[in-house]
This record gives sequence, C-alpha cells and structure tokens, in this order.
Amino acid sequence: QHATGGWFLGVALAFVLCATETLPRPFSLVVTVGPWSEPCSVGPWAMMFGFLGTCLGLLLSPYCWCQKAELCFIDAACIHQSDAALMHRGIRGIGSFLLVSKELRILWSPAYLQRLWCVFELATYKKLNTSGRISLAPLFVEKAVMTGYFGIPLFSAALFILRVNRSGAIFFGLPFVGCLPFLLTVHMLRRNYELKHQLESQFADFDLDFVQCSDESDRQFVHAAIVELYGSKEEFAEFVRGPLRQELLGPLNENAMPVCYTLLLVLPMNSLVCDTLVSVWMRGPPTELFWLYLVSRAILCFLHIPACADFTILLCDRGAKPWHPSPILDYLQTVILLAAFLAYAVAGMVLTMRAHTQGSWWWLLGCFLLFSGIRAALHYKGLSCRR
Repeated sequence: QHATGGWFLGVALAFVLCATETLPRPFSLVVTVGPWSEPCSVGPWAMMFGFLGTCLGLLLSPYCWCQKAELCFIDAACIHQSDAALMHRGIRGIGSFLLVSKELRILWSPAYLQRLWCVFELATYKKLNTSGRISLAPLFVEKAVMTGYFGIPLFSAALFILRVNRSGAIFFGLPFVGCLPFLLTVHMLRRNYELKHQLESQFADFDLDFVQCSDESDRQFVHAAIVELYGSKEEFAEFVRGPLRQELLGPLNENAMPVCYTLLLVLPMNSLVCDTLVSVWMRGPPTELFWLYLVSRAILCFLHIPACADFTILLCDRGAKPWHPSPILDYLQTVILLAAFLAYAVAGMVLTMRAHTQGSWWWLLGCFLLFSGIRAALHYKGLSCRR
C-alpha cells in the first residue's frame, strides 16, 4: 500500500505539473477518438515520477507512523552465531519462543526442509502451540515481483519511444524492440518458479532420515522430541507430506499472484497510459469523446494490463521446467513464452484502441465483458498455478 501510495502521489504530481505547463512535453503522438484526431504533445513524466514515487514508498514504508509494530524472533539474529556454548543454549531454548508465538512465518528457501532444526521448529510449533498459525512466505514470490517490477519499466519506456517515434508501426516494432528488456525478466521469472516446484517436491518427498544436522547429539535430541510428539518418525513424515503440505501449499497454489503484488507489477504500464491521458485532456476533445477515451483507458489499466501480469505469471509457472537441458533451447523456451504473452497483450491493446478510434460504446462494452471474463478465468482454481 505504501508503494501504491507513492506511485499515486508521483503520478498526481506529474499530472499537475504537466497541466500547468511547468514540465515540457517535447514529443508528439496522434490520438484518434471517433471523428476527432489530433496530434497531442506528450512527455514521459508520469512514468518517471510514478517509478520514483513507488521506490520511495517502498523505502520509507518501515518508517511510516501508521506502520504496525511487530515483535519477532529471528533465530539467525537472536541466537549467538560464533560462541558454540551460547549457540547450543539458544537452540535448546527455541521451544520456549515457539510456545508463546502467535505465528510461525517460514521464509522458505531450498535448504529449509533439509535443516534438522528448522524441521524441529515446525514439528514443535504445530503440536505445542495449537492456537498459533503457520504461514509460508517463500522468498521466490518477492524475488519474482521485484524482477518483474524493474523489468516492466524498461518495457514501458521502450513502448513509449516506439509510440512517439513510429506510432503507426507500434505493433510491428513491439515484438522486435519493445520486448527485449522484458525477455530477461521473463527468463528470471521462470527460474524463480522453478523454486516453487522444488518446494512442492520437498514436501511431497520429505524423509526425516535425510535431513542434515552437523551435530549428532542434536540429531538424537530432535529425533527423540519428534517421536515423543508424533509417536514415530514415520508418522511425522506422513504429517509433513500430507496435512501440513496441503495447509501450507494450498494458498500458494490457489492464486497466480497476490492481488497487491499484481497491482505493483501493473503500475509502470498504467503510468504510460496516464502520460497519454493528460495529453489528450489538455488537447481538449469533445466531452463525450474524452469520456469514451477515458473509459477505454480504464478498461486497459484495470482489466487488460492486470490480466497480462496474471497471464505472464501463469506462463512462467507452467513453463518453469526446461523442456531440454541445452541452455540455448532453454532461452528459446523463454522466447516462446514471451511470444505467447505478446500475442495476448497486443491483441488486447488493439481491441481497446479499436474501441476509441471507432468511437463506439458498444466496442467498449464488448472489451469490458471480454477482459472481465479472461481475468475471472485466470483466477479460477482450475487455471491458476495449481499443480
């Protein structure tokens, strides 16, 4: 919410500065809305101010006065890491912290279920703290969002350059120029979602005997505690592979991406739309035609662009595993997925542009129904990232 607030303030500031002609608008773009067609002066200010506002919102969010204070126990920070005796005492006292904690938040990485003390924390908390909540927060989700967020502004900037320089050939040049900054982003997203499938495999194939521990006495202590809590090591392993796996991975598989993260991903493209919108408004088209253009841009921003983000995440999740071990073919796989994304994204942009160039409210209604249906389908459990 802080990032979104920073973006909104940045775009609003750009809008005011452009409307008062404080900032120059050195580029020209021909916009057609029904019978009205005029060249509009446009600048990249909403993109720039929006990006800076989002970054400032993220950086300043920990210091916001309205931020809720939370007290947490982080084992790596709260247990001594260099003194062996203090470390041993801290590890043996973990159970006391687990007993009084309201939530156990797992910042999952590939090594989590391979560390015996991490498994011990999980087993102890679930049995002794029945009122507590376990939440899985795998780090690959945030990595995927940040990868996308810093790749999409480059994509938006390339699209802006194409629009102001070759507006008539925008859709011809987009696949060859505008998608280049996005290619690396899609490839990195695929790598991140490989970790998701690794997470699922770790839970499905969990075996306590293969969990690592550097101290044999610690291993005996943990195994004895687990047997006391669950009856046997086999029963605990079945619990991890069954009920615990369903409880923790269920929310992760039901949606392609949390709504707040999807919103963060679409902000750069919405900034690009805002730059054009303020230019059309200042040019002064007839009121009805401006409202038609405004509605077409709203459908693009709030339905089609979020659906593009969801579709990209879906493609990267389903196509995360390489089809062939060759690195060259692996990048070719990324290109194929990117081509599928571009086909969908460009088709939606063509439809919304067709709606306002024709000046037809019926076209807009059709776009609204189509994109609403697509978004609903992408969020349906059967089409989400469930495996």
